[in-house]
Amino acid sequence: MTAVRATDAAGERRCIVARTAEARTGLVRFVAHGTEVVPDLAERLPGRGAWVGAERSRIDEAVRRNLFSRAFQRRVDASPDLAGQVEELVAKRVVEQVGLARRAGRAVHGRDRCLETLREGVAGLLIVADDAGSETRRMQRAAAASGVTTGTGPCKAALGTPFGADSAAYVAIWAGSLCDRIGRDLQRLAGLRPAVHGDQA
Repeated sequence: MTAVRATDAAGERRCIVARTAEARTGLVRFVAHGTEVVPDLAERLPGRGAWVGAERSRIDEAVRRNLFSRAFQRRVDASPDLAGQVEELVAKRVVEQVGLARRAGRAVHGRDRCLETLREGVAGLLIVADDAGSETRRMQRAAAASGVTTGTGPCKAALGTPFGADSAAYVAIWAGSLCDRIGRDLQRLAGLRPAVHGDQA
């Protein structure tokens, strides 16, 4: 019990695949709803949780090896495409949180407005759509020069939704707690995306 309390106090949980204690920020919590394994991205659902590193390969392994049944100590069913489902949920969560930031006046979209926000020093995060195109490297350099983290988000069409726009290739988020939450989900999203042939090049 002492070890469990120490892990909780450190903000860590044990990944059921790697079997190591890791920071919660890099993990995804799952719960058993009846006999179904359900992702709990907000970490609020009741019941025993099973934690898995936010990587497609780890979630796939947990499903393949039936590790959720072992973690919950009873038979549960996990979808073969559980990792894909989690990826979609995380992408949706990013868009929803960008919407919260926009309504709070703490987000802008568009190349020029994002560059202006970076120069003003109020941005804490630059989101680049995964299909942003040719200006991406310029925007990443501008963010780096301002000491701002860059993360790859959903597609332009999805990122444009919170702004009532057809598309948004770049979104700047003001620094703060909401910015931190979006950044965490972007890290999750990066690990959950399928590997693309040629990524090693």
